[in-house]
Amino acid sequence: MFSDDDLHAMDAAERAELLRRLVASTGQASLVEGRTQRERYVAITAVAAAFLVGWVVYLAATLPRTYTTGHWRLTWVGFDCALAFVLAATALLALWRRQLVIVTSVMAGTLLICDAWFDTTTAAGRDRWLSWVSVPLETILAIVLLGTGGVFLHHLGSTASAAPSSTGSRLRPLLGMEVGGLRSTIRSLRGRPTEPSKAP
Repeated sequence: MFSDDDLHAMDAAERAELLRRLVASTGQASLVEGRTQRERYVAITAVAAAFLVGWVVYLAATLPRTYTTGHWRLTWVGFDCALAFVLAATALLALWRRQLVIVTSVMAGTLLICDAWFDTTTAAGRDRWLSWVSVPLETILAIVLLGTGGVFLHHLGSTASAAPSSTGSRLRPLLGMEVGGLRSTIRSLRGRPTEPSKAP
């Protein structure tokens, strides 16, 4: 058992070696568990993708070119309400600098791409020109939102061990989870050993 005096007597290299050995001795179980979860995740998504390939071929061969549908108004009003909600949530989370903005920005960008796709493929008559005008705007906004999610995620990784700046630009923890904890979870799911924090 090390006392406080023993720890203070160590130099930086000895402390780093001690920390490395502690992480190596205690992190194996979580590392194996994270690798197992990753393998299950890969298997589930691969099977789902393979199933959808067959389903797409079936639909392409059997679906009619035109189809009269019900609840048309409910479909589009509901979709646009969901899109407005996710965009508003993204704006608020960005304002509050919460980590969940990564998820909502990707969700909003994805919904905008879906909106542009269904606008152009289902519009007819005089509505067609309006859908084609809105496509570039929705696509640009979707690219911005998807890129913003990547920027925030990179920011989390690059500032995991850094102290918050005086301007408060660092994203704040979500549900009490620190940035370093999120980064450790991501690294564990990727099957990589957790790096010790460089913060004093």
